[in-house]
Amino acid sequence: MLKDFHLGNILYDGSTYISDLGMCQSANDEMQPIKNEGVYGVLPYIAPEVLRGYQYTKAADIYSFGIMMNDYIDFLMIDIVSSVSTNPISECFDCKINE
Repeated sequence: MLKDFHLGNILYDGSTYISDLGMCQSANDEMQPIKNEGVYGVLPYIAPEVLRGYQYTKAADIYSFGIMMNDYIDFLMIDIVSSVSTNPISECFDCKINE
């Protein structure tokens, strides 16, 4: 289990790598070993059951992956929509507006 699966942990240099492999823990306690309890991670990517106090499971990582894919698709859609004309009617017809 990764426990902190989000876009900031995806590295890309021609190949894709996942970083922070399950080492997410409290930042204010350097001497404490990695814990299996508590809520750690980046909020939009944390599964609802973890926020309710249940343990991290593989399902929580799958939820995080789904949120990342949604972010990726949204980013692609923004790119696609920005290339679409804002006034397709005027491009189809040689129209002239009389004022």
